[in-house]
Amino acid sequence: MTTPVIIVDDMKTHQDALKKKLDLYCNDVKVEAVCSNIAEAIAAIEAYKPMIVFLDIELGTQNGFDLLKQLEEYSFRVIFVSAHSSQENLLRAIKVSAAGFVTKPIDKDELVLSVQKVLKDFNKDIPGSHIKTLVHNLSTSLPQSQMILISNKTAGEKQIRIGDIVFCESENTKVHFRLIHQRSFSTTGSLSGYEELLQPYEFYRIQRSYLVNINYVDRVIRHQKDIIMQYYPAIEMSASRDKELWNNFLSAWENRAIRPS
Repeated sequence: MTTPVIIVDDMKTHQDALKKKLDLYCNDVKVEAVCSNIAEAIAAIEAYKPMIVFLDIELGTQNGFDLLKQLEEYSFRVIFVSAHSSQENLLRAIKVSAAGFVTKPIDKDELVLSVQKVLKDFNKDIPGSHIKTLVHNLSTSLPQSQMILISNKTAGEKQIRIGDIVFCESENTKVHFRLIHQRSFSTTGSLSGYEELLQPYEFYRIQRSYLVNINYVDRVIRHQKDIIMQYYPAIEMSASRDKELWNNFLSAWENRAIRPS
């Protein structure tokens, strides 16, 4: 069974190039419609119920996010397409929202990997939460107010405000998100993957098992290399023996403080 997809792009040459690559290299998907504007896209989404929408960020006088804001319900995943790969804040918002991203001109390997990841992660029992996360992230200018989308096979998908994460803790194949007020949410995965996502939001890897939000560091005991976190003071969180890592963390932590003159 092939996966229905639609393409939304205002330039025919780009439409044709993407459709050709999908036909040649992504046998699991079928392009049901090619749309040039938001009105056409909304009609195609209603008609074909796609699992993936390839969405150009720039659509003439509008943009792809305008389409998402107009939809009340959605059960598809989004792979954004853009000629600009240097929009750092935009890419961060897309990444933590579990949406895909490919750049123009489209590389076939990048395209195949994006499609495979979206198909692997797709869960149509919990529609649209990744898009809601994305729309929220695009509407806020405060980094720690952004949301990250976490999936759990049993508990489902959950949007967590980045500023509510005190630290992340790895345990075998699981990552536990320890939140303010001692709440938590767990997922399957590696801490390294979340380190890449959260590092721009003032999270620091202090050792193999812990990734901490520097905003919740309560105390540092230098001679023991212990870090005491707010909300979780009973957890012994010894930093890595790696001197460079420890010094980088200390510098970042100290730079946040105002010292008396």
